[in-house]
Amino acid sequence: MTASDPASGVADGDCAEAHLCDNYSSLLVAAADLAGRASHSGAMILYINDHLPIDDRLSSSLERLTSARIVRVSDAAAVEEFAQLPKRFPGMLRRNLSWRGGRPLSPHRWTPGMLKDREFDVAYVYNPGFFLSKVVAGRSRRVVMRDSGYANYVRHRVPPARALPRLLAGRSPVFQTWGEERWIDEIQVVRPDLVPARVRGKASRITLDRFMARLSAERSLALTLAFYGEPPLALELDGPTALIVTQPIDQLEMCTTAQKLELYESLAERLRQHGFDVVVKPHPREQVAALAGCQHIPQAFPIEGWTYLGRPPFDLAVSLNSAALSDEDLGFARRRLQLVPPDRFYPRYWDTWPAMIDRSFDGAAPTFHPSAPDAGDLGPGT
Repeated sequence: MTASDPASGVADGDCAEAHLCDNYSSLLVAAADLAGRASHSGAMILYINDHLPIDDRLSSSLERLTSARIVRVSDAAAVEEFAQLPKRFPGMLRRNLSWRGGRPLSPHRWTPGMLKDREFDVAYVYNPGFFLSKVVAGRSRRVVMRDSGYANYVRHRVPPARALPRLLAGRSPVFQTWGEERWIDEIQVVRPDLVPARVRGKASRITLDRFMARLSAERSLALTLAFYGEPPLALELDGPTALIVTQPIDQLEMCTTAQKLELYESLAERLRQHGFDVVVKPHPREQVAALAGCQHIPQAFPIEGWTYLGRPPFDLAVSLNSAALSDEDLGFARRRLQLVPPDRFYPRYWDTWPAMIDRSFDGAAPTFHPSAPDAGDLGPGT
């Protein structure tokens, strides 16, 4: 290997590496990382296609731009291939205990056909909860967990069925933190200062911008257009612009789908009253009906890539509490407004959100005028 690339943490030379991605943002980060390095022999992007599938067009474009092999995989199918226990057994057991030739077998020691004869110097995983994350980790000398958004920055309540096994393993039976797994050697996130204290010692900073900076303007445009799917020229933005970054709060059981739609419609109307042209970027995991009077960015497009399309940043980006707006150096918007503090972004606080949102808007409104100085972070949600 040659000298390490400080942005990626791997050598800019022959290095067998795997990127296990499960959403469009992580796929863009992996592709930008690989596209910006002169050589990465044996690089493979494994894309979990179960929930946010990618098509042949995007896969072919990224293979051409990165020179990496892209393999679409199914986490659910991998579990079924590994499992020996009948489906009446708990999923946690079926995912973690199997056997071959009368001997016990763990996911870390199991090799699916797609990884036959493959060993990796480093594996980048973006969600340690997937079964395939353990499988890929078992084939790798070093495992790095990269930023996958909001889930990296909070503690997750442990389901009752997993409490006792975690307690017996010496882990908290109440809360789980992404990256606490012993097989994760390093964590790379946009805001290492905001990850839970339990894993902060593993964390370092990484951003899409650091990878994109190694690409020419033409190459970064080609990469982001691969996700957009069409030239983003259909947006007709005449005045000050505000971007609403939505989140699937109904799927998180914070509210009903009707309540979510009503909330986002009210946010769009308030922004229009302040003179903004409103654009909506739906979360890729949700179905958001078109909001009246708003233009929309494709769900599959990672908003972090907006400026690399050659488009100017939005004057204001608004979210309830999105990790996409957490970076101090927000490239796609001049100002950001997070409406709900992270410690209140839970279902039990839903009834208190209207008052919080009112306070956030009232406090930020004086800076909405186009002639106001750049205020950067306008809200409580960092």
